[in-house]
Amino acid sequence: MESLQLEIEDDGEFFRIQKEITELDSYLKKYGMKVSLSSGRNEKYTFKLDIAVDRLKRDAGKKRDYGSAKKVSDIFLYSNSHKSTEAAEYAGVQLRTYQRRVKKYKEENRWNEENTSFF
Repeated sequence: MESLQLEIEDDGEFFRIQKEITELDSYLKKYGMKVSLSSGRNEKYTFKLDIAVDRLKRDAGKKRDYGSAKKVSDIFLYSNSHKSTEAAEYAGVQLRTYQRRVKKYKEENRWNEENTSFF
């Protein structure tokens, strides 16, 4: 959580701003932010803005597995002696992703042991 504090010394200014801050707070709550204005030490008023960084992102959607840093040539050699499911696991991707990439490399004539690019 991140926070910011500002000090307000004038009473008239405090009451004027407090009304606006209350209204602003009601709008910002659903976005993970909280705004408050309160009295603090030494008779000073404190404006506080709290931001919950973890609530700013929903973190929705499919979690992608980008695979491991294996070369096409290594996976090609491994796939010659193993099943597709084992080769996909070795490559660090799902079976369908493995099949799609192999098909793409075969169409481009790059599915061989000389291809040193990453899978």
